[in-house]
Amino acid sequence: MKIKCSNCGSSFELKRETDFVICPYCSSTLYLKYNTAIKYFYFSPAITEQRAEATLLETLKRIGIENPQFLSRKKILFPFLRKGDSTEVTPLFNPHPSFFSSIKLSSHTPLFFSDKAKDFGDVFLIDEETFLLCKNGETGNLSIYHIPFYEFATGTEENKLKFYIEATEGKIFFEGIPSSISKKQVNRVLSFLFLYFVFFALLSFFVKPPALSFFITLLISVAVSPFVTGFVLRKYGQ
Repeated sequence: MKIKCSNCGSSFELKRETDFVICPYCSSTLYLKYNTAIKYFYFSPAITEQRAEATLLETLKRIGIENPQFLSRKKILFPFLRKGDSTEVTPLFNPHPSFFSSIKLSSHTPLFFSDKAKDFGDVFLIDEETFLLCKNGETGNLSIYHIPFYEFATGTEENKLKFYIEATEGKIFFEGIPSSISKKQVNRVLSFLFLYFVFFALLSFFVKPPALSFFITLLISVAVSPFVTGFVLRKYGQ
């Protein structure tokens, strides 16, 4: 069976029944059900997995997570739909984390999609329902971009926290924050509690009755708490 490319007009043999086929002449991806030609691109990774991991470890250290144990590491090409010349793209896979909906195209030069793209890692398949919903009746000037990401998973098997590092510019994406705080943060809080106790004990020698000492200590604690909280947030919350 022969089909005609709606982008360049060339005819070629369709060897098997499929929804998507790549034109051997212009490298457009044809969506046969709707006779639509789609340019199919990918970005070549600009940073190595080692550099991505080093960047992630530095970021985790700033929020108080040191020496995390990674449960898994993956290299994935995620597909996104681009309409016209917009830098905004729509993820063509489900389910996906919410931050993928706000990703913009890299300033790096894209390449026509080929088998070489698969050398990077796993290629996520395009979800047809999502494609039709995003396409929204448009038949021209559509393109699909596969963006490379490094995925690092930490936490536990039951409660994984996944980090994604965009492999062209090194941007880090993740949802939420770890539910547990680090040992360093726990020690910090305990040290402040200990100082409050010592201050109360010393004050009780000079101020009678003890209830008044407790009240004064409580007032001072409330007064300095915003400064202590601000320090902890600046230290561990960035």
